[in-house]
Amino acid sequence: MNALDLLYSARMVDAAEAERLGLVRRLPAEDFQHNVQAIARNMVTASSPRSITSFKRQVFQSFFQSLAEHGP
Repeated sequence: MNALDLLYSARMVDAAEAERLGLVRRLPAEDFQHNVQAIARNMVTASSPRSITSFKRQVFQSFFQSLAEHGP
């Protein structure tokens, strides 16, 4: 439900709310690169490449569209 709320409203959230919603997580400064690489590796191995490509394309294209172009 949180994802739909953010998608439909396009509202901005601050860091505290993003963390509460599970959109970001705090990583310790030590082993930061290792932790980031582990997250990226998990995304690559647990997600469909086609889904990731489609999602990235849609997000990128939305940067160049007006609200009216997004449709109902």
